[in-house]
Amino acid sequence: MTTKQALDREALAAADQERARLRQVLHDSICQSLNALHIFIGLHARRLASDGHPEAANAGTLKVEFQQAMTELQDIVGSLAPADFEPVELLDQLSTLCQRFSQRLPCQLVCDPALALAPATAHALYEISREGLVLLTGMQSVREIEVTITAETSELTLNIRARTVPREPELPSADSWPRRILEARTEVAGGKLKLDCSGDHSLSLCCILPRST
Repeated sequence: MTTKQALDREALAAADQERARLRQVLHDSICQSLNALHIFIGLHARRLASDGHPEAANAGTLKVEFQQAMTELQDIVGSLAPADFEPVELLDQLSTLCQRFSQRLPCQLVCDPALALAPATAHALYEISREGLVLLTGMQSVREIEVTITAETSELTLNIRARTVPREPELPSADSWPRRILEARTEVAGGKLKLDCSGDHSLSLCCILPRST
């Protein structure tokens, strides 16, 4: 193992540990507190409605909007979970992942439903897809994303294409933490990563992985 590979693994271990800590805090503390507040808002809205109070409608609207915000937060908590699924569930996991990121902007998945991979390959593909979506959805210029996965005999190609606002797209900074984590996950999985921007207002993230990962 080279020094760079060792550092990549250390960086990923630290990132995964922090992600697990954040997920635990969100689930055990913030989500529970918000759930209690949501119940209180619901009780208050019903009380106002039964009394015929003029603010009853506003309270009902607040309850609905609060429920939507809680759902979005729960989706975020879910997206922080480690890859732990059977290979046959990969497509469902990727679809759910794209749906969660669709809360921020349109995100579409294009993948052969018959794709069959070894467990380590499936998990690596999911993790790299997630890091790529984190990287691109964090950019102000991105407006929609398409995730495409194609398979050959010996390799997989993951292409995440992001449409941007009508101006010259810029690549994510090489020093940004999301990009460094993405590059480290790709390196550890034995893959190759290429980031590119074109004149048609788009960014492309292409990752090639060996199927034997």
